[in-house]
Amino acid sequence: MKPIFIFNPNAANGKLKRKINYVLSEIQNYFNEFNYIITNNENEIDKHLNLIDQYNTIIGVGGDGTINTIINHSLKLNNKTYGIIPFGSGNDLIYTLNIPKSIKKSLQIIKNNRFLNIDLGYLKTETFSKYFLNAIGIGFDAMVAYKTNKIKFIDGQLKYYLSLIYCLFKYKYHLIKINIDEKYNNTLNPFLITIGNGKRTGGAFLLTPDAKIDDATFQVCLVDQVSIPFIIKSISKVIKGTHNTIEQVNLIHGKKIKISSQDNLYIHFDGETPKQVKDIEITILPKRIKFIIP
Repeated sequence: MKPIFIFNPNAANGKLKRKINYVLSEIQNYFNEFNYIITNNENEIDKHLNLIDQYNTIIGVGGDGTINTIINHSLKLNNKTYGIIPFGSGNDLIYTLNIPKSIKKSLQIIKNNRFLNIDLGYLKTETFSKYFLNAIGIGFDAMVAYKTNKIKFIDGQLKYYLSLIYCLFKYKYHLIKINIDEKYNNTLNPFLITIGNGKRTGGAFLLTPDAKIDDATFQVCLVDQVSIPFIIKSISKVIKGTHNTIEQVNLIHGKKIKISSQDNLYIHFDGETPKQVKDIEITILPKRIKFIIP
């Protein structure tokens, strides 16, 4: 195996930038032959596609957003296997895939070269389309992700919790229409909607605890309008993934989800937060990605 490693120096609020030489020294302990590139923004990956295409194994060094960006820009290349050295803020994808946060352990997993064919999500809106691996959030959790990405002076979970508290008092409900596989149709004012290919979002919250990343279906978590005290009271259940007992929560499995609103909606995919949108269509592409796992 001769992999190429793609570094996102901005991962973990720029912490990776200070650790690149250390990570490279660790990579040398596991691989005699490899290459690497450092990308400061997603458009730089396109400039390196000819180089990347010379390697069958592509490893992202960063978080959920890093591997999302790599896949969105390299999926046009054929017969590629992907992996990750986790260095993000949330690291939700590795939770589902049981990949440890340790750099050394993740390198050993890459060296072992055992892979799983996992599902890939496809998001289409009126202004853009993207692939995603872990989850899409609409509503409150997307607003939290948006505000979290704006905080640059704090790292880790603290900035997420600060954003969460802020959004509890600032979030505005919007009427939406949702259709899941032409079987579930509803109009509601949701607190949040999460479409999970993976189990966890926000670095701690098991909103879609029964999602499986290789079963060709999403788990959708719909949370109806709720009060702030009720939200605070229920957070521990969401962290544990036991919120299915809450009356305002509806967990549904589906392959194709359509959501529309007259208002602009906050949205995130794998923690990335684009501009707000009104029309959303989400489909699953079964076993589209070869991903290295323990």
